[in-house]
Amino acid sequence: MVGHSIGSFLVWVLTLFVAVFAPTGGKAQEKTDTGRLAYKMEVALKSATDEELLLEIKLTNVSKAPITVYRDRLPWRSPNGFSLTAVHTDAAGTILRKTYPLVNPGPGKVTIQVGETLTGNVDLTRRFPTLQEERKLREEVLLFWSYRLYSAPDLTDGERKGGWVLIPGKGGK
Repeated sequence: MVGHSIGSFLVWVLTLFVAVFAPTGGKAQEKTDTGRLAYKMEVALKSATDEELLLEIKLTNVSKAPITVYRDRLPWRSPNGFSLTAVHTDAAGTILRKTYPLVNPGPGKVTIQVGETLTGNVDLTRRFPTLQEERKLREEVLLFWSYRLYSAPDLTDGERKGGWVLIPGKGGK
């Protein structure tokens, strides 16, 4: 009985060891000294007209090896993975209502080569349905963003990136 328990325990430990340390079947992802993926992210307002409000996002692989990611986890394709919060510049810091588009992520992958930059856009009027109307009434809106890149298939994560963008308004106080 005791021998069986020790044998089961050893099988469990070996299984855990293999699960943690075995290769993932793909090339190793380049990591920083903190063990995270090395990438750079730039976010800027691309277009602010009456017709559209587009946020342009650029992801650059700054590592020494390609980084493979799930296509639907890219910030312009993943409304739940790319956090956005729009805030009025009023004294109360009123937060704008936002929507969460439904996304059914697929298994497709994309590889970002060393030094390569991927670019995509987020339509802010789809995320914040009242944003255009608010811009007409107020001077400006602050948009705070946050994102973390994950590799495929092992889901190694990168450093969380974040910042803010000023969206100009047309109205006065």
